[in-house]
Amino acid sequence: MPETMASKPPIRTPISCTFCRQKKLRCDRLQPCSSCTKRGLGCVYAQIPSSAPRRNGSTQPRQLTQRIRQLEDLVVALQKGEPPQRLENPDHPAHKSKDSLAASPETVTNSFGSLRVDHTGMTYVSGAHWTALQDSIAELKECVELGPSIPPSRGDHGSALLRGVSPPGGIAEVLGHLPPRPTVDRLVSRFFSSMEPGILVLHSPTFQKEYDQFWTHPQDVNLAWLSILFSIMCLAIHHHQLTEGHRPDPIGDTHGLCDDFRQQAAYCLIDNKYTTPTKYTIEALMFYAQTEYFRGEEFHHEVWLLMGIVNRLAMRTGLHRDGSRYPELSCFAAEMRRRIWTLMSQLDALISFQLGLPRMIYDGLADTQPPRNLLDEDFSEDSTSLPPPRPDAAFTPVAYLIAKSRLSRVFGLVIDHAASTTPIPSALIYQLDKQLNESYAAVPVCLQFRSVSESVTASPRIVMLRYNLEILYQKTRCILHRKSLCEGRSDGRYAESRRICLDAAVRILQHQATIDVQVQAGGVLGQCRWFVTSLAKNDFMLAAMVVCLELHYLEREGAQGGQTGTPGRDELLLALQTSHRIWAQYKDESAEAWQAWQSTSIMLRKLNANRRPR
Repeated sequence: MPETMASKPPIRTPISCTFCRQKKLRCDRLQPCSSCTKRGLGCVYAQIPSSAPRRNGSTQPRQLTQRIRQLEDLVVALQKGEPPQRLENPDHPAHKSKDSLAASPETVTNSFGSLRVDHTGMTYVSGAHWTALQDSIAELKECVELGPSIPPSRGDHGSALLRGVSPPGGIAEVLGHLPPRPTVDRLVSRFFSSMEPGILVLHSPTFQKEYDQFWTHPQDVNLAWLSILFSIMCLAIHHHQLTEGHRPDPIGDTHGLCDDFRQQAAYCLIDNKYTTPTKYTIEALMFYAQTEYFRGEEFHHEVWLLMGIVNRLAMRTGLHRDGSRYPELSCFAAEMRRRIWTLMSQLDALISFQLGLPRMIYDGLADTQPPRNLLDEDFSEDSTSLPPPRPDAAFTPVAYLIAKSRLSRVFGLVIDHAASTTPIPSALIYQLDKQLNESYAAVPVCLQFRSVSESVTASPRIVMLRYNLEILYQKTRCILHRKSLCEGRSDGRYAESRRICLDAAVRILQHQATIDVQVQAGGVLGQCRWFVTSLAKNDFMLAAMVVCLELHYLEREGAQGGQTGTPGRDELLLALQTSHRIWAQYKDESAEAWQAWQSTSIMLRKLNANRRPR
């Protein structure tokens, strides 16, 4: 027997359906089988390979793609109230149609997302989430479950607000937890000097006036306002820790103070009966949710729950309706409400996507207008009318909020379709892509992206805000076109969409490398380290998984990539290697970083093993 024939392993044809093989269930091998019938799923069996040679060049690339889908993606489930149907051969002339790829197995699988069950419970993420992308690569499927668990600190039972614990001593005891005024002054000043986006929901001159009044008559304080003060101090400590690293904070035991301030903020909201919103209730809840977000990844699901509460209470107070419609509201109040709703909408979409869950504020729900490009000094509680907005070229913190809101609106539409069980038509993909590009082109000149070398005269704050807008833009491109990563390999109609997805993923990883260098001590962004939050890390992980998936496809096909302007294998591999080195630095700090490091490690080992001389 020739050596090439002897070394060829036999091909085993699976006799169970794909769903039973994935879930390790006993399959009765009927068509459809009882397991799939019980769950209302389409029952699919792997096609028996023909006797033709395994590699036949480029004569049948689409058949190869179909086999990859069936062997790696596995699950085909389209639940629309219709009887389960078997997957027909898409290459048969009787089943070819113009939109045959619109509901491909890979597309349908991703639309249903991923459900993981372990000893801690059940966790669902949408098909666009980075952990769900791991399921497309057999070697990475178990990576998420292998990650180290990071338990809460001892005595930590979660959010005090969600537990509903009341302070035993009332307002007097809460006030007793305030540090001396010089310490509070330092923390409040530190907060308002930061780039924290929540600053915008507070009018600085008004807050200063109320702050002075508080120290004169502390017993008369509005409890919601006092909750904001405790949250501000908590966030100020977090920002200092992320910016200064392990350098000691002059205020003392920051960990104990941070937990205490967070708990007192919750006590104030509970005692103020936050479910019946009054002045500052929504702002206080937003700040409190931010303090919970900084606690760590294990509490992010509680933040999502808190945001749901905030969103619904905000609608109860009519924040989703523009204040200009109601004569009861002053122009000052109407403008501050616009800022609050705009920031809430952005956080809802970003945090929901980070957890792989649908957003709660959907398009068409609100008619609240974007805020005007004004500084806090441009208007006050005594204003009878708002001044004209400042020019777009003039940077203000609100200019960033407005620019991000335009991008976030398209981002929200994209993640809505990514979470939908209905495949998105290709025409709608390019329509959303056009809206996204138009929104990004409308970014003010002062916030348009420039590299670090082109921003040597700009403040670190401006540089980081530019990067944030750029990464949000690239992330939206990546999510929007991700489902074409498979179809675009063999169908020219999806080639451009696939190119955009890969281009966006590579750019995000390049930005990750630049930011990681610049946030180190002495870098341009050295004082902005805290701004690289878990949200940004989630974007980098999404891009890394897309690159892993593309390299996986290239390896299976024995191709080098780079066709029709797409990044080649070497460029993708370099981006992944750089990202892997960065994740290695942070893998012990969070479970998400560990999973990203582990996934990229597995992928790089696989690529290196397959490239060894034989």
